[in-house]
Amino acid sequence: MVAKYVWNLFHNFSGHCIRNFTDLAEKWPCGKSWNLTNSISAGILWGIWLTRNDFVFKNQVWRDVKTVLRRI
Repeated sequence: MVAKYVWNLFHNFSGHCIRNFTDLAEKWPCGKSWNLTNSISAGILWGIWLTRNDFVFKNQVWRDVKTVLRRI
């Protein structure tokens, strides 16, 4: 649910809807016209991944979505 919330924020900001991996992957080979979208989406993926790793490997406790947003 957190990832979905973050992707909805991205949609509200950019107007680009990322519903699944296919939506995201289709934009990567599109060249310069999607550079900003690709950069932001890479940051989102990285932020979600790092937060997830903290929970799994460092036993951190969930507080709120701001934890993920700060990582991004």
